[in-house]
Amino acid sequence: MSFIDKLKEAIEKQVENEAAREVLLMKLAVENANVDCKRVLQTLRNPNLVEMMEACQKVGSFEHQAQAMASAFEALRFDNRACFGCGKTGHFKRNCPNVNQIQNSGPGVCLRCGKGRHYANQCRSKWGKDGKLIQGNFRTSASRWRAQTQVPRRAMTTAMACEAEPQEAPEWMSPQMLK
Repeated sequence: MSFIDKLKEAIEKQVENEAAREVLLMKLAVENANVDCKRVLQTLRNPNLVEMMEACQKVGSFEHQAQAMASAFEALRFDNRACFGCGKTGHFKRNCPNVNQIQNSGPGVCLRCGKGRHYANQCRSKWGKDGKLIQGNFRTSASRWRAQTQVPRRAMTTAMACEAEPQEAPEWMSPQMLK
């Protein structure tokens, strides 16, 4: 005996009016259905008891699960997403018809100073947009892969020649000052 048969039998015992029995049976059948059946029943317009039973019979089957998955993936269609270049829907940035306008737009606001339309590596500003001093110049003198500066040999010999033997202390200095 199914749930609907048991429900019908209980309503017949308790309710005398025939019209009230049918309304109550339909109402209780919808309220006591599981979540998936309720979703299916909400899509039906003015169903009778047989239509409701047929609709709920398919719930849980492979066909129903496939249909539910298809409707879930329909919401993720790419047609609904916007292009990151121009902001319009229906295409992606790689297929954007306004690609020339996007590429020629030039640099945006400087990330270092927050002013002007130039790149941070070209920024010469010492002050940020909020009036605070920008620390450091963010420029390196040379990369670590460059060769070390070599001093010419001639310069080395002249530097060594300048170094003379230590001289003796002048006579006017006392021995206590030398310590």
